[in-house]
Amino acid sequence: MNDLNIPQNDGSPIGTVIAFAGNIVHGSLPKQWLLCDGSTLKMAQYPELYRAIGDLYGGSAATFNLPDFKGQFIKGASFGAATIENSTAVVGVGSTQENDLQRHQYGYAEPTIGTTTQGDSEVKVSRDKTRPSVIFVNYLIKVYCK
Repeated sequence: MNDLNIPQNDGSPIGTVIAFAGNIVHGSLPKQWLLCDGSTLKMAQYPELYRAIGDLYGGSAATFNLPDFKGQFIKGASFGAATIENSTAVVGVGSTQENDLQRHQYGYAEPTIGTTTQGDSEVKVSRDKTRPSVIFVNYLIKVYCK
């Protein structure tokens, strides 16, 4: 164990991503795990991880990138061939989709920005975005086993 209480050898394969609900302090991660923050790594330093994820998330001749899950919703990929969702080709693991808001119309006046009451519940209204309620976590990727 370590100061984050993540087992040193938990049996999970290299490339496994976990959601960690605790705070990360610089230097507090066990050496087997890194933040999914889009960092660039050297292939020679992390060959097993490179074999697992390759350059799905970017890279160059001698480097590759970790996935960057900051501010992203994660969705399971279909196994095999690409799928089509909302007229956007989704290739598979590592592919991304931009946000998409279906056009819709209602016969009511624009609500006041802020908090409004509808029936027995409060509804928060934003002019800039549509999103579900969220909770933030740190996504970690297993980089090697020791």
